Amino acid sequence: MPNTRKRKIDFKRLAYGHFSGTDRTATETVKRREVLPESYDVERIIACCKLKRCEEYLVKWVRFSSYECTWEPADHLPACLIQEFREPTQPLSHIQLQDVSDSSLTAFQDRPHIRTGSHFYIKLKHNIFRNILIMIILYMKSDFDDLLFPHSWDVFFLYSNQREGRRIKVPVYVKPILRWCKKKSEVQGNGSLMLLKQRTKEFVKIEFGTEREVVNIVI
Repeated sequence: MPNTRKRKIDFKRLAYGHFSGTDRTATETVKRREVLPESYDVERIIACCKLKRCEEYLVKWVRFSSYECTWEPADHLPACLIQEFREPTQPLSHIQLQDVSDSSLTAFQDRPHIRTGSHFYIKLKHNIFRNILIMIILYMKSDFDDLLFPHSWDVFFLYSNQREGRRIKVPVYVKPILRWCKKKSEVQGNGSLMLLKQRTKEFVKIEFGTEREVVNIVI
């Protein structure tokens, strides 16, 4: 008996191209996973999805584009890759660390100039995020010590001619976010529409408040 689900477009089916945009029924048949005979090299594991009975991992493959990422069960992957995904041990290069530090510091400093909302997003690969920060939600200032920030990175001035600045209030809310590009379709030879595979977008959501900070400036 084939598996059926309520009509709901999700990333797993889109990754295998099994959804037809012309199907308007309340339920649709989900094709079983095709296991290819060849072996492929894993570039990195992007995310983990917990299902009812198992876990699946979103895999970026070597020499394949980001549109070709697929969800794979744990038994398709070496245990060492899954362990590295959960507890990274490979250090970042100095160039990678400097680039992440610079972009993150710029985002922290620019946020108070925007009057709407209290959160912002940084485009950052999740494997780099897991390498720098432990996987918690609320972070203190000391948790950012691995980044190449200046000593007083949490204090900034909205106007250069004032001695009153703002200090970032801790804890800081930080959470990795996985999003998907907008859905696109193409016309097939029979005139039907087929949803194309979607590309993942990796972000980190950061939210914090600020408090008044008076600084004695020596001129």
